[in-house]
Amino acid sequence: MSPEQGSSFQSWPMVKEESVLPTALKGSRGEAAMEFHDKVLKCSECGAEFVFTAGEQMFFADKGFKNEPKRCKACKAKRAEVGSGGGGGGQIGNAVTILTPTEGVDFNSYIARLVARVKQNWFAVMPESAYMGDKGIVAVTFRINRDGSFPGENFNLERTSGKDPLDTAAMSAIRTTNPFDPLPPQFKGPYIELRFIFFYNIPINNAQ
Repeated sequence: MSPEQGSSFQSWPMVKEESVLPTALKGSRGEAAMEFHDKVLKCSECGAEFVFTAGEQMFFADKGFKNEPKRCKACKAKRAEVGSGGGGGGQIGNAVTILTPTEGVDFNSYIARLVARVKQNWFAVMPESAYMGDKGIVAVTFRINRDGSFPGENFNLERTSGKDPLDTAAMSAIRTTNPFDPLPPQFKGPYIELRFIFFYNIPINNAQ
């Protein structure tokens, strides 16, 4: 069945460009600021070295997380793909809606390819906090022109999770997927507008 205006696609239950954070966290009551510097860690699974950035360290400190990340992003992504539903990041998923009329054109295969690419890019920038159970829902809307180009001025954060790392990763997943594939040739409109909803450790049916 071809998706019409308002059609929704739900896919990839699974386990958001990292936010740019300052490298110092102000102390309370006149205490000296805590300074952070990039730190090289070793992945407990593959043995590769990876950088625990100053911004990530500040986020951890702000949230009260005591343990440093044990795995590199690649290994975390692999664990998320396996996804057991408990630990290791929990269940994270995505829903997609076409907001513009489709003129009766079948967009199913196009959306499936798009979702697969966004998923890959999302995994690549998934913040450590998501693997530790941080919850949130992020919704973004954007347009794809007929030639696959991405008009950035129409890229909007429609719903924030209230957490910069989650919001930033979701938006980065879209930006890094650009350029997109051209729209199906049967479609004669100038663009399609999409809404992507990113669920962090929240079931897709709890989107309200």
